[in-house]
Amino acid sequence: MPTSFRSIIRHRHAPAIVVAVVGALIYAVWQPPSNDFAVQHFRFELFRESPFAIWNNQWFAGHHTPAYSLLVPLLGSVLGPVWMGSICVVVGAWLGSLLVHRLVELHPDLRYPRVASVMLVLGLLASLYGGRTTFLLGSVIGIGALHASLTSHWRITALSALFTAFASPVAGLFLAVIGMAVVCARSLSVRHGLALVVPPLAAIGAVAVLFPEGGDFPFPRGGVINVVLATAVLAVLGWRYLFMRWMCLGYAAFVVLCAVLTTPVGGNAARLLALAAPVVLVMVARLAVPWVAIMLVPLLALGWAPVSAMVTLDHEQSEEEFYLPLIDVLEALPAPLRVEVVPLATHGEADWVGLSVPIARGWNRQLDRKYNSLFYGRSLTPDQYLDWLQSLGVRYVAIADATLDVAGELEAELLADPPSYLKKIHDDGMWRVYEVVAHTELIASGHAELTELITDSFRLHLDGDGPVVVRVRFSPWFRVTEGDACVRPNSLGWTVVSGPEGDVRIRASLSAFAVLDHNGDC
Repeated sequence: MPTSFRSIIRHRHAPAIVVAVVGALIYAVWQPPSNDFAVQHFRFELFRESPFAIWNNQWFAGHHTPAYSLLVPLLGSVLGPVWMGSICVVVGAWLGSLLVHRLVELHPDLRYPRVASVMLVLGLLASLYGGRTTFLLGSVIGIGALHASLTSHWRITALSALFTAFASPVAGLFLAVIGMAVVCARSLSVRHGLALVVPPLAAIGAVAVLFPEGGDFPFPRGGVINVVLATAVLAVLGWRYLFMRWMCLGYAAFVVLCAVLTTPVGGNAARLLALAAPVVLVMVARLAVPWVAIMLVPLLALGWAPVSAMVTLDHEQSEEEFYLPLIDVLEALPAPLRVEVVPLATHGEADWVGLSVPIARGWNRQLDRKYNSLFYGRSLTPDQYLDWLQSLGVRYVAIADATLDVAGELEAELLADPPSYLKKIHDDGMWRVYEVVAHTELIASGHAELTELITDSFRLHLDGDGPVVVRVRFSPWFRVTEGDACVRPNSLGWTVVSGPEGDVRIRASLSAFAVLDHNGDC
């Protein structure tokens, strides 16, 4: 074996980088299905179609897009979700190994840095294979911020922390929790500690105020207990380190708050444990290797649990070809329209169908629970379903002969024996499409014609006879870009447009006036 090659493979960063490269290449070739892949691909394609759009009419009758991520759509639209995620893992392996070895230099009693680096890579690969590209990018930048806090000026740390939140609000919150532990334990200078806390919290808060979304994510009680207990075990194992005591206390409090309060984070709070716990366990535990290995099993299983669930997914139901027959049917119908597609386990309908026609739902669990809570109950009656369809102006309902998401099961049971207000207009053995006979229009009230409904705007022809209520959720960023009209919200959150007879276009666009006045453009 050549000396140069031997020296490369013996390099302290080699194990982590080799595992990352191999894992990323396998993913790039295999491209396994995952339900989170759909949301990544959809947002990348949306960015290509409407760069820097802050509003999306294709899902949920309209919602803001920046709260999900400011960086991922931009990078993903250039690299694509597969290669962006693969590159993130390799870069994260390098940064993670730098961070771990720097910690060992500062605290020589920490153990097994190479093994710990590989554990971190396995956590990053779990995000990659689970389709969590947004969290993956945020994690990698966050790892860079932590390394910067140990080696660079506090301004570099602050900038890295800011971009962590821009990439992934969840990763930004995790970095802030770590930063608060750093401040409390006085592990670094106050400036470096606050540089990990203030920028991400400021970024997340600003985006939440300027581009509100809301919603909640479930966090089962059993999951909360398991995370808190695992955190307590880590605290005991690392008790000799003041930072570990503060970190475990702060993280446990964060987890409990996410479980008790109604927040979009919810069960996502467990991701930090899944990513970091194996690394911490390897480095701080003063136990025999077999015992450490045994304790690693449930921690690694926690991180890879979403991936194991993907094994049962049908790859075909993630591909565009599966949805083309439905798209052809819907695009032949009079537009604009809004259609309800019962969500599949892969959520490919939110991706491929959502890129073609506006759909009533989409792939964002928090928003789906906020706006469509009836699908998360114990039963669904025909009257409840009709009320929901009419409230959104849904004219057509489609369902596939495929594996459905849990939030589509009640709907599927009802459609197995369709109510009389649903008339079947298409059935090709794979897709059934129904027309809602008692449907309502996308114009809820007033005299106007909706002539166009696209990603971040819509067009109307006003008759000039009083205000018009459009079944598009209101955004304070709505501005009249063509014609003469006034736009404002009503008490239900729908958009009200009034003005003289003529054509008008309403578009969500950044404006200093919208920052000062969230009540519309009048």
